[in-house]
Parts: sequence; structure tokens; C-alpha cells
Amino acid sequence: MPLLLGSGSTCDVCLDAFDADNCAPCSIECGHIFCLKCLNALSRPKCPLCRSRFEPQSVVKLHIDVDEVRPPSQAHDGPRALSDDQVVANSYQERIASACNEGSSEPALRQLIDECRQFLGQQPRNSFSDLRVSLRMINHVYNIKLDQLKHRQEIKRLTDDIASLQTDKANLEKMVKEIEDEHKQERDAWQAHEANLREFCSKAQGAYFGVAEYVLSHF
Repeated sequence: MPLLLGSGSTCDVCLDAFDADNCAPCSIECGHIFCLKCLNALSRPKCPLCRSRFEPQSVVKLHIDVDEVRPPSQAHDGPRALSDDQVVANSYQERIASACNEGSSEPALRQLIDECRQFLGQQPRNSFSDLRVSLRMINHVYNIKLDQLKHRQEIKRLTDDIASLQTDKANLEKMVKEIEDEHKQERDAWQAHEANLREFCSKAQGAYFGVAEYVLSHF
């Protein structure tokens, strides 16, 4: 029996509606369902929502009845008008998709998350499930960006500390070299003074013996 999905069911990653071809729904080991093209585009076999690892060969392609999942608006002659809340929800979905595809600054991403949470907080808990999944995804991305920012700041702090320590080390080595040079100069001066004293004592001793020998020879 084919799997029957709710009206307007979409992939939680690309937000495209499921079909029987490239966007066919596929189940992975953790139980989450994504379209085939998004699973094939993953760089690592990890669930985009819960980050659980899965084996690619264990992916189960689900067979669906496309007619059963076609939005009711397609069953009528004309398109069904969207409610104001649905228009707002679609706008948030587009902003989240743009932030994921094109990137966003940390303050802008934080504002988008807060606005989206405020909107969903005013809606029934079982409504706009796709937007709620997208919000969890973008909030996860935001937390990762915050962690990366903290890591970069910590690396910069450590780099600055290392540079400061290297400067202190260079200054200390310079001081040690100056002290060693000063001690060497003092040691050379004392050695020269000692040599002069030894020479003076040797001459004095020679003069003393000369005088003594002269006195003894004449008396």
C-alpha cells in the first residue's frame, strides 16, 4: 500500500513538495524523511535535523500516491486564497531559505529567529509544522555560527596572549644579555686590576730582595 502524506507535504531541507521522481521521500535510520535529491547532496551521511549518522545503503525510498498528496487547491478549478497567517508563514520560509542559501549576519539571523518564534507562539501548536522545522534548523545553524564566533574570539585572544608573551620573552632576553655584558665588563676590569696588582707586587718584591742583598753585602 502506498504511503499517504498530508496535504502539501514537503522536504524539510529544500521545502520542495514530495513527488515520485527526484523529490521522492526517503526514510533514514533515525526516522526522519527527506527528498532523494537532498540526501544525495549531503557531504556526510548525517541527518540534517538530529545529526545522527546513517548508512547510505539503509535509505528506504518511500512510494507515494501523488494524487493523494496533491494540495486540495489543485482539485478545484481556481486557486484557493491563502490566509493572512499562511502568507506570513510563507514569507518567513522564504527569508529562512534566503539566509541558508545566501548567508546572513548574526544580528539579522537572531532577529529572524525571534520574529519567527513570536509568530509561531501565537499559532496553534500543530499548525505550520514545516515552518517549525525550518525554525529549528535555522536556530541550529545560528548556534553553530555563535560557537564558531566564540572559537574565533578565543583563538584571537590566545594569539594575542602568545604575541604578548613572545614580546615579554624578547625583552627579558635583551635584559639578560645586557646584564651578562655588564658582568663581563666588570669581570674583565677586575681581572685587569688583579693583573696590575700582581705586577706591582712582583716588582715590589724584586726591589725588596735587591735592597736586602745590597745591605747584606755591605755590612
